[in-house]
Amino acid sequence: MFAPQARAATSNGTGGGNWSDAAAWNPAAVPTSADTVTVLSGDTITIDISTATASTTTVSGVLSFSSYTLTQFTLVQGSMTVA
Repeated sequence: MFAPQARAATSNGTGGGNWSDAAAWNPAAVPTSADTVTVLSGDTITIDISTATASTTTVSGVLSFSSYTLTQFTLVQGSMTVA
């Protein structure tokens, strides 16, 4: 079994969306535990799943948690910066 290939996942710059929606990210894919994640200023990303993971995370916009589902965010061997 291979580990996921690390990539940079950036919110879409058009307002954001749900973490689980590939259209909320650039490139269009849901982030994995190997990915560095950036939420751009002006975007809101809503964590709407219980399996949201990332490596290093930078939040310049808004990172919110859904109030309708049990949600969780796991940071894997990285850091989180909230600007």
